[in-house]
Amino acid sequence: MAQTFKGKPGDLIQIFRDGPYQHWAVYIRENEVVHFTTDGGDSSGSSELLSSNGKVKREKITDVVGNHRYQVNNLLDEKYDARKPMTIVKEACEMMDSELQYNVATYNSKHFAIEMRYGKAESRQFKGNKGDLIQIFRDGPYQHWAVYIGKNEVVHLVNEGGDSSGSSELLSSNGKVKIEKFADVVGNDRHQVNNLLDDMYKARMPMTIVKEARDMMDSELQYNVDTYNSEHFATEMRYDKAESRQFNGKPGDLIKIFRDGPYQQWAVYIGENEVVHFTTDGGQSSGSSELLSSSTGKVKREKLTDVVGNHRHQVNNLLDDIYKAREPSIIVEEACEMVGREYTVDTYNCAHFAIEMRYGKAESRQFKGKPGDLIEIFRGPYQHWAVYIGENEVVHFTTEGDQSSGSLESLSSRAEVKREKLTDVVGNHRFKVNILLDKSRKAREPSVIVKEACAMVGRELSYNVATYNCEHFAVEMRYGKAESRQFKGKPGDLIEISRWGYQHWAVYIGENEVVHLVNEGGLLSCASSNPGSSNGKVLRQKFANVVSNDRYQVNNLLDDSRKARDPSVIVKEACVMVGRELQYDIVSYNCEHFATEMRYGKANSWQVFKALFTGFSAVGVSAVGVSVATVAKCVSK
Repeated sequence: MAQTFKGKPGDLIQIFRDGPYQHWAVYIRENEVVHFTTDGGDSSGSSELLSSNGKVKREKITDVVGNHRYQVNNLLDEKYDARKPMTIVKEACEMMDSELQYNVATYNSKHFAIEMRYGKAESRQFKGNKGDLIQIFRDGPYQHWAVYIGKNEVVHLVNEGGDSSGSSELLSSNGKVKIEKFADVVGNDRHQVNNLLDDMYKARMPMTIVKEARDMMDSELQYNVDTYNSEHFATEMRYDKAESRQFNGKPGDLIKIFRDGPYQQWAVYIGENEVVHFTTDGGQSSGSSELLSSSTGKVKREKLTDVVGNHRHQVNNLLDDIYKAREPSIIVEEACEMVGREYTVDTYNCAHFAIEMRYGKAESRQFKGKPGDLIEIFRGPYQHWAVYIGENEVVHFTTEGDQSSGSLESLSSRAEVKREKLTDVVGNHRFKVNILLDKSRKAREPSVIVKEACAMVGRELSYNVATYNCEHFAVEMRYGKAESRQFKGKPGDLIEISRWGYQHWAVYIGENEVVHLVNEGGLLSCASSNPGSSNGKVLRQKFANVVSNDRYQVNNLLDDSRKARDPSVIVKEACVMVGRELQYDIVSYNCEHFATEMRYGKANSWQVFKALFTGFSAVGVSAVGVSVATVAKCVSK
């Protein structure tokens, strides 16, 4: 041993053995170390000793080092607090002669040394590549899975309690995608790189896997041990296909598969990773509108993984609480006998088939809306809305190009009220019944809703994503009052509300509330029966109550010529003004003056300016003082 040793008790010694791995030991005093070594005394981590029996030994440092280079390397001192030297030495000595399972990846000499110094087993010897899937062997029947993204980090899906081993008591719960240190996730459990489906599917590029996995960080997903667990997430990241070999369905179970669009596909599990299901000519059995009644369907026997594809799935014996399921052997036998049979899709879908196999009775739990219900359809950043009128039909308000989801290109255009098949309007998009205001408003009678919606069919109206969109229409039909939750204003914005012949102005302060100036009697107008001067009051009210059925828009009209104050200042000052009584004058201080003063710190009324300019340009400035009533008449035109 040529070099001079300078270590202190509790230090970690890194010994450079031949091969890709290093050996590690804990220095305890007087030229002695404690270290974890395999049966053959070789603990350098050679691949032939990937997993074997190991023993903790106390030996002379010179005997352990031999002719190899070595150094003191307390490698994690910047990350963890090292324990007291006397604690490290005492615990290391107590471990002497302990026999442990040695694994080059999960518990090697380095894990042992780090555990002694920091109280936490960790090894930097893991050599996984970015995009690799890590299989972690938890206690119990399930394994946990993670995606390695480099720099000792993984992305993984864990359930609500942070336990992602798939225990039965956590069959279904909230899950969250997290980025964590590899060592923190693995803990003391065995693990291995296991790109389990590489022989079946083409893995995506590592940079794609890592990017998409990172983008999923903090996403909250429904965690279910059967339908979407840590393995589904990991395989979806690597192969763009969610799959789990942890499926525990039993022969005779019904499998619900979540396709894109309003319907789900159903299949009967018959064992050995096979299902029998009813599908259309094109292999689509999700109930898409183009296949609603125009084709025949066929019963097929296929691999579960081929039928599920990238979609979530779950065991769902949905009618077990209503009907007695038949014996599994009968379900499987009858399902297999049906293979090759053909049926017409309009009267018999995949749910009918699956239910008939399990219970001997055909029934479908597909869409169950009632006339008068509002249907929310998820398209892009906005939602489309329609009124269900029965018999698979809806009435909805849509733009000329059938763009009614609130896209910017259809911000303002002509639109028409149409009556169409629900399936044609929904297409492949998700949808749900959402009678969103039933808690705050009384819905009209279904017959009234349907009658009025049908009476509107064919009407052409001005469509504006902010002031009158598909949601305004649907809500107006159900409650008799137009309202949209799709408003995207920000605190501090000015809201221009189009009244008859003039505009009312308010300051948006967030949480669906505005602050605005109204004249005597609580009128919202910038004109009144006494158009000159009256008492005014600043009110704080719900945005929807102020807007009512009128069109509105965000209009920060002076941003090009003036610097707006900070939103927090605008909101604070507007709220301070609530309850104040001010002199309301249509020319010198109206609702617009108030709103612009809050946003810019200076009162201005563009509508008064336009009225003055239009009404008095011919007679000169001296005419301004002639008659305030004349100005009011101009404003109210």
